[in-house]
Amino acid sequence: MTIGEAATYIIVLSLITGLVAGMIVKKRGYSFWYYAISGFMAACGILVIIFKILMDYL
Repeated sequence: MTIGEAATYIIVLSLITGLVAGMIVKKRGYSFWYYAISGFMAACGILVIIFKILMDYL
């Protein structure tokens, strides 16, 4: 896996995670965009660490 592929996977998976988090909290009356953006950033951080470990050891 190249760095470009990993970056693409990270962005797409983080975007999906952020949107799902935003939709879940919107049902409870919270701000969609606040949680979608913070969920996106949190997912990016976690996925970068996971992909880094996978690329180093596989």
